[in-house]
Amino acid sequence: MPPDEVRARLREQPFVPFRLHLSNDMSVDVVHPEVAAVEDEALAVAVYDEEKKKHLLKYISTINVNLIEPVPEA
Repeated sequence: MPPDEVRARLREQPFVPFRLHLSNDMSVDVVHPEVAAVEDEALAVAVYDEEKKKHLLKYISTINVNLIEPVPEA
């Protein structure tokens, strides 16, 4: 996925949390625009790990992002 598409989602006003679906069948939720950073070929997303009780930084190649969709409301 082109990094500009992810950047556009991060800049939306108001921000809408979104889910990145990856080529390895995993997904990553971006719940706030300040938890993600996008470069030309990669992005970094801070996600909370319930088991470890802390935030972890996930690095994702933009070519591995297959789909972006809004996070379903709970």
